[in-house]
Amino acid sequence: MIEVIKDLWVFLQERRKLWLWPIIILMLLMGALLVFAKGAVIAPFIYTLF
Repeated sequence: MIEVIKDLWVFLQERRKLWLWPIIILMLLMGALLVFAKGAVIAPFIYTLF
């Protein structure tokens, strides 16, 4: 897992694609929200957003 993050960091640094970081972070946060809210009462409300 560390290798993937390291490779992604090097790629973004070399290609000057630092504008992708906010998109990647947002996608990770949304994924974590869906995983943690899977069994919660709030799950139906989250799924309506998508």
